Amino acid sequence: MIETLFDLSRALVKRQILDKNDSNYGAIQCDSCNCLHTRAGEAVFPLALCYRYSGGNNFLGSAINLGNWLISKQQEEGFWFETPDTWNGTTVFQLMALAAAYPILESNLSSSEKINWIDSIKSATLWICTTISEKYTPINYCASSSAALMLVYQIIKQKKIKEKAKEFAKLTLKRINKDGFICGEGRYIPLLMRGGVDVGYNLDMSIGALAIYSVLSNDADVRSAVVKSLKAHLNFMYPDGSIDNSWGSRSYKWTLYGSKTAHGSQMALGILSDENHIFKKASQLSLNYLKSMINNGLVGYGPHSWWNERSFVPCIYPTFNRANAIAFALCYSYTPKEKYSPPTNSEEDNKIKFFRSINVCLVETENLKATITGYRPTYIRGNFLINVINNLPPYLTPRNPFRGGIQPPTGGSLSYLWAKNFGVVQASSQTKYLSVEPMHMPDIGEIETLTPHIRVLKGSAIFTNLYDLNVHIKTKESKETPIVFCEGKLKDEKGNNSGIKFQYKYEFGAKSVTKMVTLWAKGKNTKIEIIEPIIQAKNMRLLPLNNGIILRTGQNECKITPLTTNVELIHGQDKEKYWSPFPYLYAYPIKLLVNEIKNYPIVVKYNIELKLGSCKGF
Repeated sequence: MIETLFDLSRALVKRQILDKNDSNYGAIQCDSCNCLHTRAGEAVFPLALCYRYSGGNNFLGSAINLGNWLISKQQEEGFWFETPDTWNGTTVFQLMALAAAYPILESNLSSSEKINWIDSIKSATLWICTTISEKYTPINYCASSSAALMLVYQIIKQKKIKEKAKEFAKLTLKRINKDGFICGEGRYIPLLMRGGVDVGYNLDMSIGALAIYSVLSNDADVRSAVVKSLKAHLNFMYPDGSIDNSWGSRSYKWTLYGSKTAHGSQMALGILSDENHIFKKASQLSLNYLKSMINNGLVGYGPHSWWNERSFVPCIYPTFNRANAIAFALCYSYTPKEKYSPPTNSEEDNKIKFFRSINVCLVETENLKATITGYRPTYIRGNFLINVINNLPPYLTPRNPFRGGIQPPTGGSLSYLWAKNFGVVQASSQTKYLSVEPMHMPDIGEIETLTPHIRVLKGSAIFTNLYDLNVHIKTKESKETPIVFCEGKLKDEKGNNSGIKFQYKYEFGAKSVTKMVTLWAKGKNTKIEIIEPIIQAKNMRLLPLNNGIILRTGQNECKITPLTTNVELIHGQDKEKYWSPFPYLYAYPIKLLVNEIKNYPIVVKYNIELKLGSCKGF
């Protein structure tokens, strides 16, 4: 973990402005955005920690100069703008870093610098105490405020700071639902007591921040609640260390290792690793997976970020955020009195976990793990409420739920499929790519979703399962074949009902997934497509068959075979559009076109079978 901290920190120092005559002396340049992100000032803490470990004056100077620059950009009211934007809630994270770095650097600061740093910390503290709330920010800001204020309390021993930190921590704990997930990513709705769930932000930010608070405050109640919540969220960590945030309310920034602009799961897992043997294993897996995303000290946006190495230049957000997560993990881990918990059933083969509060299902077999989602996103975009609660009945679902906001996969789609010795087989992205946060998401034009889905064209109208927020999921567990049923209606982007009911039936084997799609559809002008993008691998070869196709990489094979005769398999159509920046992946499209609509209902059955070699191919 220390080695990775230094790797990331060196890359940041390399981009630091060293000209003392420059008004931005000490700032870190982002080559991708061609600007100076004030949030990059948070690297002051990992740089300070590198100085503590190495004693190197280069890290000492870099940390102090960066901290001085950050302080110079603070507004009179105490907050920082998240440049080049004008959002100021991220002041919470800058205060966390500044307060954590100060005790390390204090003895090397001049008298005037000490005064400036303490004044800056006091000013940001006051602003946070009077401004941050669940109405003003998503819930991870409240959780992070508890950590930030406890870090400040180590410097400024004022009782009211500690009390406010506790208030933020307790508020966050109240937002944990019955399945253990933290709610409130999106906007909290006071009357309904429910907000959006996002595994990425919860693991990368909220749980880690609460862990820091629990360590510094020695609050056993908070620690106990955080441990339970971490267990729930770790259901969505896959065996290779990837984090499944395919379906979350802020999944538009999913990278497979977490969320682009949040700190990172290494913070929570590192700090709490001694609480449970599962956490310790997950901490190492998560770190290893993150390291596979790093090139020359910079963190990409997903497994395929560096395929076009010469043209891809990542923003530095993931790099300084992960450096911070690792730094906090190294600094604030602790050893409890109790021994490791005994092993749980988490390593058993062939099991289904259905989380009713989020309407999401996980399936595991001997070699596979998959996520099937019917999640209803809760998010505000402008003044438009996409959905206010996961459990709304169909007649209360907004008529145009996706206009102007995010478009996460839902509708009973298989949003993530992973195989041992194989890697990612299928993944997902926004149903329609929208640059929800322009500062963090490029405007790339029209691309196709990576999410497997049903698409029906009736005249000029397009309907899909991905726009149905009222899918009903049922499970049938057996030792041989776990089965999941998803039932709903095909809808368009505005929420208009096509009148066509659908059912997905997923049957999972040790090395295969059999999908059966049933459609209650009629009409001569109806065109039906079932689209199954397969995540690409380098040097992938295509082997067309009389009835199907094989995608081969090394010793790995992915074979798609229609099991009914009423479809035509087409592959590679518009393949240049099947990619996504979040997560950064390329896919190869397989389409099953229904060529006869005589029988009612229409049934299409097909198989995705994997041959698992000894090397990871996808």
